[in-house]
Amino acid sequence: MAVIDRFTFRPADPTVPERVMAAVLDRPHRITATVDVPPGGAEGVLLAHGGVAGGYVLFLLHRRLVYTHTSGSYRYERTVVSTMDIPGGPHHLGFEFEPTGLPDPLTGAGGPGHARLTVDGTRVGYERLLSTAPSVLGPGARLSCGHDPGPPISSRYRPPFAFTGVLRHVTVEVSASEAVTASAGGTRRPRRSPVPY
Repeated sequence: MAVIDRFTFRPADPTVPERVMAAVLDRPHRITATVDVPPGGAEGVLLAHGGVAGGYVLFLLHRRLVYTHTSGSYRYERTVVSTMDIPGGPHHLGFEFEPTGLPDPLTGAGGPGHARLTVDGTRVGYERLLSTAPSVLGPGARLSCGHDPGPPISSRYRPPFAFTGVLRHVTVEVSASEAVTASAGGTRRPRRSPVPY
């Protein structure tokens, strides 16, 4: 993935409104959380971005790495869960998204794509998502690091669901603004996208 924008967030940072957040929706991107997990395990939100219209969240639950995105207040909720427990110690916990199609302007749903979870660079989870969070998350959308102030983006936890290990920082890397067309052969073409802030 050719990175063109990189953003770093820390738990001490204030909640970030969507208008100044990285434009990751419908774009190739990577989220990496640098953490220290205690021997007994940890749980909680690493990065949450969304609002009442939907969003996405990366978190630990029952010692597994989890990524969830929602659209329309849980009307559409899709989750990827790691195939392994996250052991104690320092780790880089990651999520990668590669779009394979265009968003649906009629329903407002984001485009489909490949979703991958990684631990220290090794893939530990994969799903092909048929659609994703809407390209515009609407009023009240926000980004928070280390907790979810609510309303919760995932139905699997209750806010704030703060991370119980040590979260050093979360890096969001965004690639070029392009998506795959629905035509046979998967030809790529540029498309307009919100300018990353």
